[in-house]
Amino acid sequence: IGRDLGGGMTGLLWVVDGYTLMFAALLLFAGTLSDLYVRSYKGSDAAWFRGTQARHEGHIRAGGVEKDVTFVEETDPGINDQIDAMYHTKYRRYGARYVDPMVAPEARAATIKLVPRATT
Repeated sequence: IGRDLGGGMTGLLWVVDGYTLMFAALLLFAGTLSDLYVRSYKGSDAAWFRGTQARHEGHIRAGGVEKDVTFVEETDPGINDQIDAMYHTKYRRYGARYVDPMVAPEARAATIKLVPRATT
């Protein structure tokens, strides 16, 4: 991811944590949202997020699953509201320290949908 998206080590560490958090949160709520979303807590200034916007596609790997994906910017406030609600539900025991940055306006504006690409 770091090589593909041009992020440094700090950014790469957050990407790993961020993808893991989002995969875990959204897999648990697969019945509510059938799509997979990721969000940058640093907003659109994060290097990895800028890379997704420049390349529009990439390869993800989590939990033994690998997939080529297209990155699609999510602008629907209703979807962002659902993602916020999932963060609040899943991570409420950690308090505002973890939840607030992920539901802040900057993070909401940096929400992308991961759309699987057909393999050839």
